[in-house]
Amino acid sequence: MGEHASSPKALASFEYEFTDLLESKGAEEALAYARAVAEGYRSSGLSSELPALWATVARALRERGYAYLAVEVLKEALEEAEEDAWLLQQELAASLAQAGEEEEAVDYYAMAVSQRGRLVGLPPEDYSRIGAALESAGMLDEALREYKRSLAEGFYTLSEEELACRYMDIARVLVSMGEDEEALWNLEEALGALLKGGVYDRAAEVSLQMATILHRIGLLEDAERFYKSTIRLSPGSQASSRAYLGLARVLAELGRAGELRSLLEEALSAELDEDDRRELEAMWRRYVGV
Repeated sequence: MGEHASSPKALASFEYEFTDLLESKGAEEALAYARAVAEGYRSSGLSSELPALWATVARALRERGYAYLAVEVLKEALEEAEEDAWLLQQELAASLAQAGEEEEAVDYYAMAVSQRGRLVGLPPEDYSRIGAALESAGMLDEALREYKRSLAEGFYTLSEEELACRYMDIARVLVSMGEDEEALWNLEEALGALLKGGVYDRAAEVSLQMATILHRIGLLEDAERFYKSTIRLSPGSQASSRAYLGLARVLAELGRAGELRSLLEEALSAELDEDDRRELEAMWRRYVGV
């Protein structure tokens, strides 16, 4: 390739050629090119640079939906890696997570972290996928760290909806850890991003999550505000159905009988989930009695 193999310019040139072949000729020809380049590295005494080459290949494959092929290539490369095995291991974790092989992804994550201390230089979506695998395995501290990395790495490049998803991932783990206050902060950030992006149905779901947490921890007036926000954002949705029931319970707990009656009248004339309707009808019989 002319330059030192691991130089950014050399890898960028290789990535361009590999990606062009992948898109124009398909995976088989692109990988044949990659293997020829790898053989050139070996014959030049540059085998130590191969992990960076195969990491570049794996990312290009993942970006185009070839996660299983990336796994195959990386496992083959790992067999001959003399150093920087962690780089291939973290790429394997990302590729396996994308392929839905979460248990094995966690194994390779642990190998990479044991050598390097943390994951390094992955795209935002890879941190997120690995975070999901870790969360499924019950490794909440590790999942939280990778979700936060995904948010940090993608903060200036992700869409508003993608940013909201990152905040929601973080919040979900925090709720599981009993960290309600920090979870609420992240959900509020998610809500703001979704409103900014005009994604009102998703915003209603986040507003409902906030209301539910606030209700559970006894902040009833704040819960009331977010239940009302949910109904306003997405009338007729499942989220608004749940919000009507939650809001009715808040008003009952606060002893605001007149407002509760008005709300129940409004709710029972709206589109509701059947289970929510039954509970609201039961509340009508209990609190209104007619």
